[in-house]
Amino acid sequence: MEIRIPSRYIEVQDLVKVLRLISLLVALVVAAPVSQAAAEIPGPVEAALLLKLLSFETSRAPADPTHVRIGILFDSTKPISVQDMKRLSAGLKRASKKVRVKGRTAVVVTIDESDWRNGKLPNLDMVYLAVGIDHSSALTHTRRKRLITACGDRDVLRAGAVFGVLEKSGRPSLAINVAAGRAAKLKLDPRVARLIDKI
Repeated sequence: MEIRIPSRYIEVQDLVKVLRLISLLVALVVAAPVSQAAAEIPGPVEAALLLKLLSFETSRAPADPTHVRIGILFDSTKPISVQDMKRLSAGLKRASKKVRVKGRTAVVVTIDESDWRNGKLPNLDMVYLAVGIDHSSALTHTRRKRLITACGDRDVLRAGAVFGVLEKSGRPSLAINVAAGRAAKLKLDPRVARLIDKI
């Protein structure tokens, strides 16, 4: 026995997802100004936006059927890099309690620069590039594996990261490097792609 779901139902479900993302973005823009003292987006806000973006990515098979595996590349010899890793790691753990990616919860894998330089990069859905690492080397390595990369720095986004959660007029803003997205074989729902700044 085959059960068919009317295409109108699927379109409604897609529309509901898009409306939820729009409401999340509006809520973040209204309620989460970035601190002027430190131009740093709070970890849970950045994490929630990245998780929501992953839920609208349509081209990839998941690295793990039960979890979204997000790696954070950092340099353990630089305190600023360790601090950024801890900020986003805590944010991802907190956000994953509320935001699911296609029914999967987020698992954070922290990867020291010395490990990924030696080829110890596990199977991941996304790689976050923390501050203080050799970004050009990390981008070269992640491009070879066609991994989706994310960062919180506009220069790193321009250099080849796929997604950026950036500060814009004191608020969090999403951006995508279109060329890097194509190279990573990224496919986003077009209705969501229209909401993101292009670089």
